[in-house]
Amino acid sequence: MREGMSSPSGVPRLAPAAVNDYTTGFLAAYGAMVALARRASEGGSWHVQASLSQTCMWYQRLGDDNDPERADPGDTGAFVAEMDTPAFGRIAYLTPALSMSQTPPRWDLPPAPSGAHEPVWLPR
Repeated sequence: MREGMSSPSGVPRLAPAAVNDYTTGFLAAYGAMVALARRASEGGSWHVQASLSQTCMWYQRLGDDNDPERADPGDTGAFVAEMDTPAFGRIAYLTPALSMSQTPPRWDLPPAPSGAHEPVWLPR
């Protein structure tokens, strides 16, 4: 739970997503892309660091005016698809972030609830 994030009544509440994990992952991926671009243009090797703790502290410094209930996800329509699922009804999900010339990435099967499949070894 992000310290200082509270409802209008002052009661602390959970963040709407795992903001620490996701944001730190995004920052690390961005750092890796910048490092690769610099290696291609300047040569050498580059070191990238990402910190869950520093990401959390950055979120805390943003203050309480970031109300997730008022958040606007922006124009994400081009990156969102929907599917019907037997377990969860109609869901919206992010489409793959990349494309390949011969094998377009996609999700054909809906997500399954936890425990829906027996834990068995697949045949060789």
